[in-house]
Amino acid sequence: MLDLNFVRENLEAVKTALENRNFPTASLDKFVELDAERRRVISEADKINQQRNVLSREIGALMQSGKRAEAETKKAEVAGLRAKQAEFEQKRTKAESEMRELLSGLPNIPASDVPVGADESANVEVRKWSEPKEFDFEPKDHVDLGESLGILNLERAT
Repeated sequence: MLDLNFVRENLEAVKTALENRNFPTASLDKFVELDAERRRVISEADKINQQRNVLSREIGALMQSGKRAEAETKKAEVAGLRAKQAEFEQKRTKAESEMRELLSGLPNIPASDVPVGADESANVEVRKWSEPKEFDFEPKDHVDLGESLGILNLERAT
């Protein structure tokens, strides 16, 4: 799976690599939308958390000064903020899971020296390990060979 930060920082390179692999790039556009949404939600949740911290300090000061009625109204505010924060946390989790699913569906990025082509006919032979062997008989595949030696029983296996 491609790394979230790598895709975010190298979006154009990833898009080009996907195009070279004949992979649709619409998923990257969706990734950008989800990433922006996730960042927005995290920012909002942080603001709410900051407000909760300020209110909590105010509640402590009000309790020490004996103003319980005002402290109770602030506590109700904090409870409302807590609910809002939980909602943003849910949205963040949803966006992250969608991003993870999207990233897991993207193929790896090919090396820069890989030739670009529409199909496997554009592949270039880089090197050969050895020459293909020439036999004076028709070679058997492993199934025929195993059955003729009596070490494979496909009838029984199914």
